[in-house]
Amino acid sequence: MRHLMLHDIRDIDLDFFPSRYKFPYFYTNKEFKQLLKNFEPTSFDQEDDSKYIYTFDDGLIDHLNVAKLFFEKSIKAIFFVPSAPIVKREMICSHKIQFVLASAREEIILSKLLNTISKEFDIEDGYLEQFRKSRWENNIWSDEMVFITRILREFKTSSERNHLLNDLFSKFVSSDEKDFANNFYLSLQQVKEISEMGHLIGGHGNKSKDLLYCTNPEINDEILISNEFISQFNSELKVYAYANGGFNDYAIELLNALNFKKAFTTNLDNQGFSSLEQYFCKRLDPSI
Repeated sequence: MRHLMLHDIRDIDLDFFPSRYKFPYFYTNKEFKQLLKNFEPTSFDQEDDSKYIYTFDDGLIDHLNVAKLFFEKSIKAIFFVPSAPIVKREMICSHKIQFVLASAREEIILSKLLNTISKEFDIEDGYLEQFRKSRWENNIWSDEMVFITRILREFKTSSERNHLLNDLFSKFVSSDEKDFANNFYLSLQQVKEISEMGHLIGGHGNKSKDLLYCTNPEINDEILISNEFISQFNSELKVYAYANGGFNDYAIELLNALNFKKAFTTNLDNQGFSSLEQYFCKRLDPSI
């Protein structure tokens, strides 16, 4: 079966960080309806290799309308929902980065970031150079965007990365993270509503961290908390999508122990040794 990966489905609001939505992987409502014509959908529990199973990441408030649209068409999709944004109203790092990049000119953000690193961290010469090249073959970001994003995702430890990102987010985007999250993510009641329509609620971590850059205890937190969250909706059929496509053998072993049926990634360059192929199933990005 072929699975499509989608994120934001919303019309551009010129008063809400419009530059964030200039990339092809964000869809307006009109573009999404055209996508449905180009990639005919089917339900996740149907076997039809000529059609596509639609999956939606990140628990965005946009997805309630998408779920209703599919329900009216008797199509059941998969919604990969991280738990922390829903339960604790915490922004996931990828979204913080995106909104920071959409808030000001890239050179201003980069200057602020490098100034903070210079003042607060003792790093060896040339350490930051490794972050200048995109990890993705089909990169469409500017050099500055790649550099900023990779630093914020891969710099030293998660606590140090969080410090840098929170500093930028509070300066350029919002000093009230919970209020911002309230208007961006689904509520717990809305997730329940989507589940009651027959859609599948899948795991997307707790804080949707890239597991490639997590310690084993951090991977435990991401997967175990996610497992507890989605089990309240569908405990018998559990699927997972790796945030940013990152996974390793330890994550696969944990998902297997928790009886997840499948796990999905856009990155099939498996650097581990696991032969459990159901835990690195491919998803397609229709914008590429």
